[in-house]
Amino acid sequence: MANHFVNLSYLAAYAAAKGVPWPDVAVPAAGVLILFGGVALVLGRWTRPGAAAIALFWIGVTPMMHDFWNVTDPAARAAEFVNFTKNLALLGGTAFAAAVAEPWPVAMGTARARRERPRAGDAAWHPAPRQSHSHRPGPPTRLD
Repeated sequence: MANHFVNLSYLAAYAAAKGVPWPDVAVPAAGVLILFGGVALVLGRWTRPGAAAIALFWIGVTPMMHDFWNVTDPAARAAEFVNFTKNLALLGGTAFAAAVAEPWPVAMGTARARRERPRAGDAAWHPAPRQSHSHRPGPPTRLD
């Protein structure tokens, strides 16, 4: 993630060699996508837009940077294929992250909310009435 900003010139040159248009703009833009998405997922805020940003990163980067079908050297082709399929798996994980209901139970912001929610004995705590299982309804009656 920080690599897209710290090693910008190296990554832009590599992206240019792979045929990425406007690599000096594309590399930091890709860094912004994964930075925003990662922070959003870790904090548990804006998780769907964050997951969408990461998905956009994978969709844009994977076919451009890991185009195994254009590589002729068998070892390099295998390495690009591994990275391509790895990115597809990460795209699937991103889709899973987008499907998780908010707020995330393990996100940083939800731990505080869990500590602050009402507990038994608090004035704001109202337990739901318990359902009695001793009464079982009989067969349905016929209404004419």
